Amino acid sequence: MVNGKTPIVRCEDKDKYQSIDALNRPEVRIVANPGGSNEKFARTMLPKASLTMHKDNLTIFDEVANGKADAFVTEAAEARVQSKLNPKLCAVNPDQPLQYAEMGYLIPDNDIRFKLYVDQWMHLLKASANTIKWPKNGFPPTPRSNRAASNCTERGSRAEGNPSHQHGPQHLTSCLARVAHWVPGPPDHD
Repeated sequence: MVNGKTPIVRCEDKDKYQSIDALNRPEVRIVANPGGSNEKFARTMLPKASLTMHKDNLTIFDEVANGKADAFVTEAAEARVQSKLNPKLCAVNPDQPLQYAEMGYLIPDNDIRFKLYVDQWMHLLKASANTIKWPKNGFPPTPRSNRAASNCTERGSRAEGNPSHQHGPQHLTSCLARVAHWVPGPPDHD
């Protein structure tokens, strides 16, 4: 999945912040969380902007929504989700990020059979042009999917703490792919 750095701003300001040049100005208030790629991007690409560090990842978007900051540059996927959760916020061009990045699947180490299976699945997706598409609202289409995804996570967490448990990372990966039926997923891995 293509991702990358994308500004999230108040919707009324969306047209103002379409580029790095528009963000990299002394009068523009950027907020970032310390210690990660968002801070690095802000310090490297927006050195002229007024930068404020905000330690609480749960409330950082409120800084923009409440007018304490003009923009927060984060991953496009996160900007999309947050803009759906808060109608005051808009992701700016999430399909054309300011900095290119890709996301991938984390699979268990030393499981070559499963790796080959995932590689083949990805190859078939690309070859058939059946790419992962976000639903219009940014979320899985039914509450049932959310409950089932939670069940996958709980089963995967139990497995990590209990080596005798039959489910583990392989189950979690395939379970989440199946449950999120808006994302094409492989069938169960034996």
